[in-house]
Amino acid sequence: MNDTETIMGLEGSCAKAYFSIFNRLIRAQKEDFFVSGQTKRPPLDPVNAVLSFLYTIMTSSYASALESVGLDSCCGFYHSFRSGRRSLACALVEEARCIAERLTLTLIDLRKLNIGDFEKQESGAVYLTKDGKKKVLTAWQENKRTTDTLTGGED
Repeated sequence: MNDTETIMGLEGSCAKAYFSIFNRLIRAQKEDFFVSGQTKRPPLDPVNAVLSFLYTIMTSSYASALESVGLDSCCGFYHSFRSGRRSLACALVEEARCIAERLTLTLIDLRKLNIGDFEKQESGAVYLTKDGKKKVLTAWQENKRTTDTLTGGED
């Protein structure tokens, strides 16, 4: 194995371990909100639906910032090259995932989201409803106004 494969393997192992205990971080609405592992395409539970939505927003924001200073958001090191994939933006999101995860937990624990904010597709995919997306986007914008996103602390 080369160094890239080793690093990617370690990152994958760490993510699996982290998401295996993620349910312990949820303090309210445990009957409706739980993680059945990390699922992305498609998300298979409400927690992963929120995380996926927020990661997508973050990836787009990073890609826009990179491209605004002349960098190609598709050229990255630790995400495979795939047509249209913003590999560099994805790599930067890895460093800030905790912001999306903390916001997701806060929305659940403060009951700002409830199970009615999600719809389950026949395929098993779970997505935010239009109202659910609005709640998450509103919280995201508020979080950006009140939090230093580089350190996660208050301004």
